[in-house]
Amino acid sequence: MFPTPLRKMREALGARLPRVAVGIDVGQTTLRVAALRRGRSGIELSGLASAALSGTGLQFEAVMLRETVRRACRRVDWLPRRVAMGVPAGMVLVRPLQVPADADTEEVGDEVDRSARLLPVPPAALRLAWAPLPHPPVATGALPAQRTLLMVAARREAVLARQHLAALAGLGRVTVDVDIFAALRGSAPTGEGEGTSAAASLLVDAGADAICAMAWSAGQAPAIRVLPVLPQCPVEDLSAAVADAVRGLSPASAGLPGVMVLAGARAIEGGLAEAVEVRTGAVCRLAEPFIGLAGQGGAVGLPPADAAGWAVAVGLARKALA
Repeated sequence: MFPTPLRKMREALGARLPRVAVGIDVGQTTLRVAALRRGRSGIELSGLASAALSGTGLQFEAVMLRETVRRACRRVDWLPRRVAMGVPAGMVLVRPLQVPADADTEEVGDEVDRSARLLPVPPAALRLAWAPLPHPPVATGALPAQRTLLMVAARREAVLARQHLAALAGLGRVTVDVDIFAALRGSAPTGEGEGTSAAASLLVDAGADAICAMAWSAGQAPAIRVLPVLPQCPVEDLSAAVADAVRGLSPASAGLPGVMVLAGARAIEGGLAEAVEVRTGAVCRLAEPFIGLAGQGGAVGLPPADAAGWAVAVGLARKALA
């Protein structure tokens, strides 16, 4: 089909339009979609939408995903989109790497490949990515001899499953991120771009069927632990699982400050924060993914207690926006 003048005009206009960033959190029982865009007053929340997943098959999920994205983007349906989806942290391995400070991209890639061969999973079954970690302060005028990278190795089938679902839903190309990293990005973002979390160094994502705990500190690779939980288990059992997951992060969790951020669908359950505080001694607070967003869009009327469940979706949208 030959391009028409109208089509050329639309393509030229689309290249100049601000894009809508769509974050898709596919949970065990719930699908959450957040849409963000850059506006005159900063990052704006364009819309939110959610849907229940009944587990009736991939085609059903694709239809639900397409309709949920459409509802989240109904205010900005005419704008082009960038989409990010999350994979469970249980499908990911993370390792710190030390490389020379002057290493180029090819040398870094070679080191990542060598490290991947040491993992307990064959490299052919993995998708690899890496990112720099902030290095500790050095003396004025001195240059660090090495820099630390974080290697992220995700199971290939998990990444392909997300991409296949997006293709069935007609969403095109998607960026794939780890859900616990997205929860961190969306837990209390400030400023522009990727956003940064609050000063807390412990994050717990309480999902419908799993607890994911992550501890980190400047210049160090994060420690991640995932524990399964029974759906709809009592709060007492859920708090025990959170405490076990946190203790399992040792030694990364040794000497943690007394602040723990709770995100995820079950973070808002009554009495959970208090029960976790009793078991761990940490002060718990709920993730606040809508802080710093202008326009509020579909978040108008959203109960504040429900906000923590949107941390992953908002964090994924911020990833797509960067």
